[in-house]
Amino acid sequence: MQSDWPDANGFERDFYVLLLTASQNAGFEPEWLLALMASVSGLDPRAVRGETQGLSQLVPPALRNLGVRIDGFSELPAHEQLQTVLRAIDEWRVRCHLSRWESRAQMYLCSLLPVLLPVGCVPTYVVVDGQRAPEVYAANPQLDPEQPNPVTELELEATIAEAIRGERYQVALDSLAKVRS
Repeated sequence: MQSDWPDANGFERDFYVLLLTASQNAGFEPEWLLALMASVSGLDPRAVRGETQGLSQLVPPALRNLGVRIDGFSELPAHEQLQTVLRAIDEWRVRCHLSRWESRAQMYLCSLLPVLLPVGCVPTYVVVDGQRAPEVYAANPQLDPEQPNPVTELELEATIAEAIRGERYQVALDSLAKVRS
């Protein structure tokens, strides 16, 4: 009998057990974090884009704040990166003054702009544009392929929805379902 692990993404069962346990403890849907990681890294733990790296494309200051070694972070196994990502999203939630995550778009927003995001913002809230957080806007062209238009929370949700149409996300969902059963 052939083992189901690692899955086609190269993730071991312990990756999904950690994700499921942490999401249940923190009160968010594990699919939201998978969607965030799919949209920023394609669920590729080795992804490096500019200064960002790993499953959730953490920047060096975020890694330093979490006490994580920056050099070689993207070379760590997926479950070790996930431990750091889980600590980061909890820190983002606290910095955004949220008692719990409300949506995957909210989680995505806090990962980009934890200081600028207003509590309870409306879907048409302009998240980034050439004036508001121009460095984030410039570093994330996938958010606004038709630059220089402002990016709203609704558009971020559309970006996430497009990113999760890929095979790697479906593999992750299937693997998560196996762990749940």
